[in-house]
Amino acid sequence: MASQVMPPNLTAANDLLLQRGPLPPEEVVTLLRESGIVVTVARLAKLPERFPEAFVLDEQGRLTVPSQTSAEVSDHPIEGLHPSRVPAWRRTPLPATISLAECVVLAVSPPDAYGEVMVGAARMSDGECQVFPGGADQGSRLSLFTDGAACVVTHDDDWSRLPQRLAKCLPDVHVDLNLLVLLQDPTRPGARLAELCESWGIARDDDDLAADARAAAACLRLVLEQIGESEPSWQLARVCLAAAGSPVARLLPNGSLPERVRDGLTCAPDPLLDASGEGYRSALEAVRQVFGQLTGQGYAARPSQREMSTAVSEVLDGGGLLAVEAPTGTGKSLAYLTPAAGRAGGARRPVVVATATKVLQQQLRRDVARLREQGLFSVPLRQLFGVSNYLCPREIAAALDGAGDDTEPDQWLALAVAIRGLAVSQVGVWDDIADHALSRGRPAYAAARDVLRTDARSCERQRCGWVSTCPLFKRLAGMAERPGVLAVNHALIASWAQLAQQGVRSPGDVLADGAGDLVFDEAHELEDSLTAAWTKALGRRELLGLATRLDGRSGLDRQLRRLVASGIDLRSGRQLPAMARQLRRDCDSLTSAVLRYLHEYGGTSRSAVPRSGVVHGRPEYRQLVEEVRQTGRGLRELLTALKAVETAARTRLAELGDGHPLLRSVVSRLSGLTHAVTDAGEVLGRLRDLPDEHLWVYRLSADPPSDSPASPEAADPQPDWTFECIPVDVGPAFADAVVRPARSITLTSATLTTGGTFDYVASRLGIRVQPGSSQPGVFDGRQLPSPFDYAAQSAVVLTSHLPVPVPSQEREFVEDLARDQVGLLSLTGGRSMTLFAARRRMEAVANLVRQQGDALADRGVRLLVQGEAGRAEIADRFRADPGTVVYGLRSYWQGFDAPGDTLSYLAIEKPPYPHPDDAVVSARIRAIADRGGDPFLEYVVPKTAVLLAQGFGRLIRSESDRGAALICDRRMQSPSSANRLLLSTLPGPELHYAVDRDDAWRYALRFVTGEEPDLSAALALAGSEVDAIVQRLRLTPGEDPEPKLREGARLLFGVQQLRDEQLQLMLAHLAGLDTVGVLPTGTGKSLCFQLPALLRPQDRATVVVSPLVALIKDQLDDLRGRRGLRSVQGITGSTPAAVRNEILRDLAGGKVRLLYVSPERLVRDPVLRVALERQDLAGLVVDEAHCVSDWGHDFRPEFRQVTRAVAHLDRAPRMALTATATRPVVQDIIATLELRDPLTVTRPSDRPNLRFRITKVADERERARELLRIATAMGTTPGIVYASRRAVTEEIAALLRRAGLAARHYHAGMVPEQREAVQDDFLAGTTQIIVATKAFGMGVNKPDIGWVVHYDLPESLDAYVQEAGRAARAAQLRGDCVLLYSGGDIARRRAQVVNTAEGDRRAQAQRVLTLLREQRQRGGDVVFHPEELAEAVGVEADELNVLLGWLERAGAVEQLPDCSARGTVHVGTREPEDEQQRRRFRHMSVLLRMRPQVGSRIDFDRLEQEHGIDPDELENDLVAWSLDRLITFSSSQRYRRLRLRAREVDTALLSREIRRWNAWQREQLDAVISYVSGTHCRRATIVRYFGFSPYTCGDQSEPCDACGGRAAWHDLPALAVPDPENLVNVELTVLQAVAWASTLRTGRYGAVGLKAAVLGAEVLAGGHPIGAGLRRCPQFGALRHVRGAERRWDQAAERLVAEGLLARDEVSRDSRSYLSLAITDAGRERLGGPSWVSW
Repeated sequence: MASQVMPPNLTAANDLLLQRGPLPPEEVVTLLRESGIVVTVARLAKLPERFPEAFVLDEQGRLTVPSQTSAEVSDHPIEGLHPSRVPAWRRTPLPATISLAECVVLAVSPPDAYGEVMVGAARMSDGECQVFPGGADQGSRLSLFTDGAACVVTHDDDWSRLPQRLAKCLPDVHVDLNLLVLLQDPTRPGARLAELCESWGIARDDDDLAADARAAAACLRLVLEQIGESEPSWQLARVCLAAAGSPVARLLPNGSLPERVRDGLTCAPDPLLDASGEGYRSALEAVRQVFGQLTGQGYAARPSQREMSTAVSEVLDGGGLLAVEAPTGTGKSLAYLTPAAGRAGGARRPVVVATATKVLQQQLRRDVARLREQGLFSVPLRQLFGVSNYLCPREIAAALDGAGDDTEPDQWLALAVAIRGLAVSQVGVWDDIADHALSRGRPAYAAARDVLRTDARSCERQRCGWVSTCPLFKRLAGMAERPGVLAVNHALIASWAQLAQQGVRSPGDVLADGAGDLVFDEAHELEDSLTAAWTKALGRRELLGLATRLDGRSGLDRQLRRLVASGIDLRSGRQLPAMARQLRRDCDSLTSAVLRYLHEYGGTSRSAVPRSGVVHGRPEYRQLVEEVRQTGRGLRELLTALKAVETAARTRLAELGDGHPLLRSVVSRLSGLTHAVTDAGEVLGRLRDLPDEHLWVYRLSADPPSDSPASPEAADPQPDWTFECIPVDVGPAFADAVVRPARSITLTSATLTTGGTFDYVASRLGIRVQPGSSQPGVFDGRQLPSPFDYAAQSAVVLTSHLPVPVPSQEREFVEDLARDQVGLLSLTGGRSMTLFAARRRMEAVANLVRQQGDALADRGVRLLVQGEAGRAEIADRFRADPGTVVYGLRSYWQGFDAPGDTLSYLAIEKPPYPHPDDAVVSARIRAIADRGGDPFLEYVVPKTAVLLAQGFGRLIRSESDRGAALICDRRMQSPSSANRLLLSTLPGPELHYAVDRDDAWRYALRFVTGEEPDLSAALALAGSEVDAIVQRLRLTPGEDPEPKLREGARLLFGVQQLRDEQLQLMLAHLAGLDTVGVLPTGTGKSLCFQLPALLRPQDRATVVVSPLVALIKDQLDDLRGRRGLRSVQGITGSTPAAVRNEILRDLAGGKVRLLYVSPERLVRDPVLRVALERQDLAGLVVDEAHCVSDWGHDFRPEFRQVTRAVAHLDRAPRMALTATATRPVVQDIIATLELRDPLTVTRPSDRPNLRFRITKVADERERARELLRIATAMGTTPGIVYASRRAVTEEIAALLRRAGLAARHYHAGMVPEQREAVQDDFLAGTTQIIVATKAFGMGVNKPDIGWVVHYDLPESLDAYVQEAGRAARAAQLRGDCVLLYSGGDIARRRAQVVNTAEGDRRAQAQRVLTLLREQRQRGGDVVFHPEELAEAVGVEADELNVLLGWLERAGAVEQLPDCSARGTVHVGTREPEDEQQRRRFRHMSVLLRMRPQVGSRIDFDRLEQEHGIDPDELENDLVAWSLDRLITFSSSQRYRRLRLRAREVDTALLSREIRRWNAWQREQLDAVISYVSGTHCRRATIVRYFGFSPYTCGDQSEPCDACGGRAAWHDLPALAVPDPENLVNVELTVLQAVAWASTLRTGRYGAVGLKAAVLGAEVLAGGHPIGAGLRRCPQFGALRHVRGAERRWDQAAERLVAEGLLARDEVSRDSRSYLSLAITDAGRERLGGPSWVSW
């Protein structure tokens, strides 16, 4: 009788018997009733019949389980089984065989738009083939054709395409040819129909369904012909297929079934294992003899190959360290295999060759086989893998013997594949089995596959009864006498090292003897290989695998039962099945918690990187941690039980001796299980605590849901998930555990250097490489010359005609690249490969290119995209058909070879920079920055350069190849340090800087063919829909613009109805009038200038002067990225130089219609000003125009120079826009921007959906706690916290992160890339809270911001309303705007605005004027460094701006646009076409020492003094040449420039300005104080302040606190709000701060000063202000909110000193001594981790 699933009450009965032993049924009833389970004695008595595998009655009538009976040992061939327990594989009935003639093969087309398919059918009986188109009679005609057939055979996914109505017309038996092919040769890399036909030489003359059906029929015939009827593995696999219910079993021949499992399991021989002759005495002798014989056979050894082989032989013979860069074509495999064979010819002299990829391992086998045929390789080649990779015959046999009637079909299927894999694979590992398609979507199959292997701890090694059939130990046989060459992958070396550190020697590990010689090929991949190998991982699959290893059919419980049957009862193991069931239940609960967490935080990728400071406050994570704890408790109980069983088993084994194979096997299994459970518990502990995040990256991910599982029964309600612990730095472990114990190591690769040095690979691997070195522990670095003449055979074309491939321009880049590809491919006729850095862009370009698929096919061009066919099939088709074009991602950048004319054109989308979202890359970047390095140039660029060189290496593979590579990233044309490094890593191709598209195409085609191409024959692709709309709506002179403005707003921006205020401003601007708009946030101010700029008739730019990087970036992302408007550009300080130069060139060429710039850029960038001269302005817009007014809350002095910066251009209409401006500010804006009778449009500054609240706090601790209360109550709602000081933003962001909130800081002191990344995170929803100064938020379009908190008093009420207005931009939302303040805040602000004596102010201004006369002169003007002048006057830089403003309004000075003081020039390879300009260009090139690809620094003052060169003329030339792409000029240091108008300032005018300034500051502060201290409606106060009639919160507005509004956080329980001081780990903070101070080159800080910095003190003892250096401490202010912070610092420091992590010493500096703290080596290890990657 088939076993059934037991109900829970009977499962409990089984658990009870396992724990208590045999019991009378009555006692079982009583004990179960005590647990709340009711069952009758009569029912219990029937259990042995219903569930014979779970219950039996012993001789006393007691109920027990089968393992507790005293059955005798069976005489059955399957050891230890009772005759009534014949295994299922022996008693499975075999179905009747279907002959080949009874089969029909089908090929099915994809369904059309109506769901109809066409079917091609081939009859095996007579070979007839027909195609059945869709139609009403399709089914009847197909049924008639297949009449008499017993079986339908399909390939690929043809059966899934077949409609049910047609399937009903066919025979019931359906065979999947894929599965049959897999079983025939499980190692076949490609099983697609095209690959099979190519492999077996089956012709496919046509590309239609009939040809597909005939080809599949031919494949079926060949497969069946190759099946050996007498081969035992086939018969054993056949019975497994029959048990699985697979129809494939019916096609297999009916042979004799083996009597025993042992008779059916065979291990394929490896012909390379045998020694074929006498070995060489040394590596050098082998090199001499082998290359001598090859030369006699006509082989011409390349000089670089001989040089490498000699160097490797010297290292192998004498020991040592070698790093060899061997360019493509060197023949490096032969260069190291030959000396390796010489060294490995003697006893105990193994040589290990390690590679990164399976492709190269297969190549090594082919190379060795070829050398063997020539008699040149006589030693064994042992291809080894990790123990857990092998097909384990012991586990296969145990699974077969343990299989029962309830074994799942996928488990039987996995057994069939394993049996055939063991018999066929020459290497015997699961990685060699091509069942990936079968594993996808079938978790049960994947899980069954996992248990058919063992691990290094469970392996019985030579004592195993299956050692003669084991593929691993077949390869290890004879190792001691003649080890030979061991071919392994990088991961196996890492595994050996890791196990050795744990005291376990893995089979085959030669490092443990200290005699190993290692050769690492593909060494540039070592870091990634080691990272993957040393990553700890655990998931659902592993946990269920543990349960299966306990109680599965081949699990430990079954072995324990067999021991009982043999007379050995380990009673401590009886509870293991119950624990296994509990583990499954815990796994299900944990999986649900993981999936809930990833549903909330994993995004579409279902992957998240949990950080301890972010996740612990999330309820989903807390639930996850609770499930982790529950599972961890179960694992600990299981571990205790396993150790008890293992102890008992070892005790019995010691008593019985080593002669009990079953008990010995149980001990091995217990050892492996014990360590597996221990490892699982440790990984789960990391998921719970997330410790040492500076050492590890933690990643939690789940498989994406399958849309179409392989079969209905394969669908799993719970997908697999994985938690990974990824090491950040593998270098120390590699150096310690691999390099140190080895006798010799050789590293080799085609790309081992970057920029001509080994620095990058050395830094990543923790080693030292020095060319020519013979020092111990230092690698001798060698760079071999290439055998190819790259300068003559290859060219790199740096294109300039495509958009820059950055996220904001991705849409247009993809469209333009697709057009470019269509045109170029139509001219080349194929012969091309394009390498992409991102799948999304690759697929988008491919889809667009295929719009011209038919036209390209007419020219013989066919596109193959990675993932749409197997790699082997793509490679074969690419090599066979010159018209084939391949699109590939990272795996195609390396190891994809196509020598000859097949590949003549290589397109590289962009340099393959690592993705910024890669958590491991980000962690490594942080680690380099933390120790003071340059992550970009030390890590990011070299990593990119290596992969770029690998990609370029696809192009030239032989001396006769010729090809051109086109790099589609226009930024590569700009000379820079990064580009210089990238290009210098390429092997010396000819470089061509293309001027435009035609130049790029023409050069590439001419280089390859030697003929002048006809570009007019190129195909074209349709343009952008957005571009077409813009072009259609372009206004014509005299046309009424209103209809097109309304249509443009609707089509381009989705605005269905323009507001009256918007339309007024647009029409006036287009009419040439100046305008001012004061419109509240959210009313569409930006559209007022965007739409006119896009639609105006002239091809000229409207320049938008915007104050903040965040605003410009947000606008660009919206206009370019989301809306696809290509003619919009922006330049800020964060714009990379290469991108900025391209934008300016486009601007000069009239391609830009809307340009966003910062005021500093407009005033100070000479290249921008000259570019504007070439295309006069269409309009000038000043956004956030309140910044223009020095009475405004965001005054920026550069804004007052905007009109001067464009004064040399024809005047264009000007527009000023702001959300907040009082009437005086509006008047100042009009005057400053010189607006002529402007149209002014205003609306009241009120947002009815905002709730305004004021909270007064007593101290800083209460302030922090109140913020935590608000942030906690807001949950996941995004919010902004504004603080007045930069240091406070960093402190508060850190505090919020420690409270479990996703917060980041933002201020103007951060580098541009950091600010941009923070804004991107916030807009994408990754970051929940931004803590910022006023530098953030202006113009940021994030409508779901739910709250804004001002952490202290704002500068003014204007600023407060502007910043609070970022909340609830979407009208349907409600936003909370909270202002926190204390009495101390008011006192400090009052102190700041106390009137300084008017005379002192005048003296300061006069002092500035006096010093200006002493500054440098340039062209009659004064130039100066503002920082130097401010220091000389004794004021801050901001105060200097105020003083200069006073002097200017008093008529003493006139401020002018800036000019360059110093700069950098990168020169290209071209010169001006004009003869006069060319002469000047050459003269300056010599004078400035400009060289191609090398940056030259320029000091304008020095050039003027030494050579009499006018600085202004030189700057103008450099700017012009830069715009013409002859050079790239960047100004690295600038002078402020002004003109003196008077020797003395008018005292009366200056006094008036000072009085006005003081009065304004007091007014601003009084307005803020009145607002926070008043009891009137907050909304009325704001509206009145801006000059509108006041009104209070009413029915249409959200009530403020003064009008009775109540905040949600007031009801939050106190326990729900984190205490700030509990969020700080004081000891870690102290250790980190001291570590930072210990790295400073200028000397260590004193312990007192460092403590003050971490406490957040503003002044040191004695009233001295804390220095700027200490303010840069990363832990500044970390203990500010901790009670007793000073005492706790002292206590922590004492403990750290006592533990030896810190040391105290006395430091002398500047003739004084002071006590300092220094970090010790042990402290660094605590922070930086041990040298070994473990925990």
